[in-house]
Amino acid sequence: MVSNVVSQKTIHGADDFSGESGRAEHALHDAGLRPNDENVLVQSDTLTIADPRFRSAVAQTSSELSGRSTSGTCSHRSPGTRPVSADRHAALVQFQITGDDLQAEDRLDPSKAVVSSVKAQHPELRVEQFGSASTNKELNSIFSSDLLQAETLSFPLTLLILIVAFGALVAALVPLLLGISRPWMAAEALVTLPSQLSPVDSNVSSVILLIGLAVCVDYSLFYLRREREARAAGSEMG
Repeated sequence: MVSNVVSQKTIHGADDFSGESGRAEHALHDAGLRPNDENVLVQSDTLTIADPRFRSAVAQTSSELSGRSTSGTCSHRSPGTRPVSADRHAALVQFQITGDDLQAEDRLDPSKAVVSSVKAQHPELRVEQFGSASTNKELNSIFSSDLLQAETLSFPLTLLILIVAFGALVAALVPLLLGISRPWMAAEALVTLPSQLSPVDSNVSSVILLIGLAVCVDYSLFYLRREREARAAGSEMG
């Protein structure tokens, strides 16, 4: 009940590292040398930076990012120092997002809205955003999606195996329902409270569910085996 009031604290940033790497990352973070760098790529196969349409797209991107600074976007470079490719068919608009890496992921929407706006007004150009915050958010989304897919596939496959092992649908459902109910909720609660002192991985809930399901299935099989052995022994004695 207490854990329902407290939100789970997840590990991030320099805490992802340990040992000497962890100390080095903490030193870099404390010194402000691990900013949330982001870039907007403006590219064309036919147009160069000398073309007015190309320059207009770059200028619009830079201007709109400056206007979104109150939402967390800041300190993009001036046009004079903006990187341009050797063939002049691509240019970068560089900027940073304030806050730590978790806050930066939540503050991506304003800059993504800028990219969408520039894309809509300049369909002849390729306009894409990439950087540390957007990459982390995309990777976390992929990991979560993969774990969700594993959970989705594990339930029907486990049920099918248990039906074959138990020979009854009701008996097969017992360990599944047990695995996703009270033990899982209890484990979640026990992890949430200590996570305030020692943060956990954001995907720990999926791992708890899968391990809990495996344990429930194992113990159900142990119980079934003992029951069958006991009945067999009783039949022999009778």
